[in-house]
Amino acid sequence: MHRHVLLFVSALAAAALLGCPGPGPEEIVFEVTPDTLSDFGPVLIGVQSAELTFTVKNQIGGKSGPLTISIEGPAAGAFRVTTDGCSGDTLEAGATCPVGVTMSPLGAGTKSASLVVRDSHGVGKGGILGTATTRALLQASPASAGFGLVPTGGTSTAATLTITNGGTQPTGTLAVSLGGAGANQFTKPSDLCDGLTLAAGASCVIQVRFAPSGLGAQGAAVTITGTPGGTVTIPLGGTGGTPAALAINPTSKDFGTVAAGTQTADTTFTVTNTGAVNATNLAVALTGSTADYVNRGGTCNGLASLAPAVSGSPNCTVIVAFKPVAFGTKGLTVTVTGRVASSTATTQVAVSPTGVGQQTFNVTVANSGTGSGTVTGGAINCGSTCTTQITAAAAAGAITLTAAPGQGSVFNGWTGACASQNPSTTCNLTVDADKSTGAAFDIQRFSLTPVVNALPGGGGSITSPDGPINCTSGSCTPVTYDYNTVVHLTAAAAAGSTFAGWSGDCSGTSPTCDVTMTQARAATANFRPNGNYAFVTSTRYTLSQLALRGDPGGALNAANVVGGADVACGEQAAAAGLSGSYVAWIGSSLGGAAGRLASARGWLRTDGLPFADQLPGNLFYPLQRDEAGNPATPGQDVLTNAAADGTAAGSCSDFTVATGTTAATGNPAGGSAVWSSSSATQDCAGSFRLYCLGVGNTATVSAPTAPAGARVIFTSTGTFTPSVGGIAGAHAICQAEATTATLPGTYKAMLATNNATVASLFTLRGVAVVRPDGVVVSTPDTYLFLNPEILSAAAERTAGGGLAPSFVAWTGADSASTPGTAAGTCGNWTSASGAAGFGMVNNSDRIFGAATDACTSAHALICLQE
Repeated sequence: MHRHVLLFVSALAAAALLGCPGPGPEEIVFEVTPDTLSDFGPVLIGVQSAELTFTVKNQIGGKSGPLTISIEGPAAGAFRVTTDGCSGDTLEAGATCPVGVTMSPLGAGTKSASLVVRDSHGVGKGGILGTATTRALLQASPASAGFGLVPTGGTSTAATLTITNGGTQPTGTLAVSLGGAGANQFTKPSDLCDGLTLAAGASCVIQVRFAPSGLGAQGAAVTITGTPGGTVTIPLGGTGGTPAALAINPTSKDFGTVAAGTQTADTTFTVTNTGAVNATNLAVALTGSTADYVNRGGTCNGLASLAPAVSGSPNCTVIVAFKPVAFGTKGLTVTVTGRVASSTATTQVAVSPTGVGQQTFNVTVANSGTGSGTVTGGAINCGSTCTTQITAAAAAGAITLTAAPGQGSVFNGWTGACASQNPSTTCNLTVDADKSTGAAFDIQRFSLTPVVNALPGGGGSITSPDGPINCTSGSCTPVTYDYNTVVHLTAAAAAGSTFAGWSGDCSGTSPTCDVTMTQARAATANFRPNGNYAFVTSTRYTLSQLALRGDPGGALNAANVVGGADVACGEQAAAAGLSGSYVAWIGSSLGGAAGRLASARGWLRTDGLPFADQLPGNLFYPLQRDEAGNPATPGQDVLTNAAADGTAAGSCSDFTVATGTTAATGNPAGGSAVWSSSSATQDCAGSFRLYCLGVGNTATVSAPTAPAGARVIFTSTGTFTPSVGGIAGAHAICQAEATTATLPGTYKAMLATNNATVASLFTLRGVAVVRPDGVVVSTPDTYLFLNPEILSAAAERTAGGGLAPSFVAWTGADSASTPGTAAGTCGNWTSASGAAGFGMVNNSDRIFGAATDACTSAHALICLQE
């Protein structure tokens, strides 16, 4: 801010003060002071500024003359007085008046002048200052943009438009628009002006592209507006042209079938540009089976520009040859690509030549093995080794081979390339390389199965000097032999058995047999025991039924009943497949049962266990099997009419009546004394089972060898009286008899004691319990201590193996697992008063029983190895 203070003095004094003669400068007698500022600051050219007010004060000692107001100085034209409160007025001493000044510049720059006040006495001046400025002014460079020829569908390179503020004032916010008839064919990929304010001299840029969608000239404009700043318009122009398009000739090529490794003549593919603009930066690419084709060059790859063709020229070329490396259809794609003039768009053309490679492969067949045969197929017909050729072209070659074995040979599979198709005799072979295969033919081999069929109690073997045959039981492992081999077989019966003849692929009764192996064979040697079979019939018969079998008249008499019993035995044996003659064990007035056996000796049960060596006589195992080998239930219903020695007992008035209860019967579970004659007789009107014994053989039968580790049981010959010796005395009797008979181990009496079981005296070992003659009584030993016990034979033998003289034995309880009581054990075997329990040792269905006898009695003991 500029303040100007003018002091007014007399002209004389001033002159004297300055030492200047005569009249000098005008005397300053007025003070001209701006109220605020004397500087207008920046003011737009052509615009009137706000008014500045100056105060004029009279500094003369008296009244002034009439005042005049003026603006003087080099830029006086930029200012003018707009309010004049002084002109023509006079001012008293010290009085003031106002003057208002505005600035209205016509040119740019800093403007200065003075506000001058005069009267007749002198002058007063006040300085005026201001800066004239121009408005914001938008300018464009370039003034227009032309894009030239651009293919439709393509996009030109970008044109950059620069917008500058050529004024000294900032612009208002800029607004940019793209308009005109062809505006939709131009784009602004970048616009850094829209929404921007430009300072004085500042610039911004806009990028524009031409993307024609139609042919011909296209126009538009970019308009930029700012307030202040004005509006600038930039015309845009370009021409849409037909895009570059490549064409290739020929459009296809079939090189045909060519041997692998052979190269064909060259094929030239000519490429032209059918568009209206150049195709640039051409490149050639080969894809597909490139290993089977040779790129022979040409002029297209790397070509900078290919102009539109006129009458087929200009053009470029791609040259290709076919050289397959293997058989098969080989496809290639040749692609030529170029850019469309100066745009980023591309154009391309492709052609797909084809060819077929061809190869010839050898197929070799080499047969192997010990046999013979042929392989046929195609040109192959070979029995040993042969070769043929197979051609593979569009696809692999193929041949079907068939293997046929010769007589006495067998096809054992393919080798080599056909091995995966086993076991088929046909091989469908794909030939895509040299192949080797063959058929294995071996001498045909057949199995011979030896079978030893031994009836219970019998045995034998089949052997052969021609191979590993040594069959002793059942169906043995088959042995294989080459085709047409003669195998010599020999059957040999085991001790106590007889060879009964061959069956299957051998026949006759000679112990030798020759088998020719032209197919699978089986030879069975049949053996039977030397002894006779004995059984209990599974069918029951009345006396009348037996009489009818003995005579059609059916009269009840000894001859008819006994004869009918023999017939029934024969029927049952035949039904079960038992050979030989059979008679019933039955007595009558015609004779005792034993006499009916004639000279026969040695009997086996139908399960093979020994029954008896001689009858009458001691038994091994009770006859507790029927004709089929099934267990026969215990029961006193087997009609015998015979005592233990076989003498007749007079049943039913010698079988003349079917009334009364005089039928003498036996029990199949009974031992030597009671199997034929039990203690009770039965009703003559009832039905009965029969004992049937074979009579065709005379053989010695003995008990089998006792199982290893078995414990021994026997019935004492000496008797025990409870009041004599007590339980210790009973054990001593058992041990003494065992020692005398040289039986191994320690022995105790099977006696229950007060509150203790028989089982508690012994340690169970899970082994068999046998009599001294080797017959198994119980197996395992745990069965002996069940309630009721399970027995295989009666414990009726003494320590020396003979038949026990007594069949009653003290037990003290009705089972081995029942504790004894003082009342049931004669006071723990020390008292002669009361009674104690006893059992029977001549029966195999049980030893222990509920019967009792007086403590004064003496009975045998059952002794068991500890």
